[in-house]
Amino acid sequence: GVCRLWDVRTGQGVCHAGLGGEILSLAFNRGSSHLAAGFTDGWCRVYDAAGLGEAASLRPHDTEVRSLGFAQESAGEVLFSASFDGSVAVSDAESGDMLQRMEGHTDRVVMAVPHPERPWLLSCSVDKTLRLWM
Repeated sequence: GVCRLWDVRTGQGVCHAGLGGEILSLAFNRGSSHLAAGFTDGWCRVYDAAGLGEAASLRPHDTEVRSLGFAQESAGEVLFSASFDGSVAVSDAESGDMLQRMEGHTDRVVMAVPHPERPWLLSCSVDKTLRLWM
């Protein structure tokens, strides 16, 4: 997969890079300094947004990563990933270490969204449920 960064005001490409694999999800961190990509094989990679150099690589899932999001925690920045394996993973965005796996859905998880101010995460699944993780 190729990732291209665009300037939406001008419509011009800023940079692009071949990231390998099929990319299913993308997310910028709050400061837009990092970009995360989720792949079909369960891998997540964090890139420096300025030049798309790889900053961290992690495999929190065994299959498709369908949703990604960054959140700021007291210990640093974390990356949330939701997967078709039915789980949501919380990983250290800098080191790639998995901090927590949240399981409870009975089918594929398609989206996970961190709360902007509280340490909460909302996930939704093909099992027709929403889960609020606190």
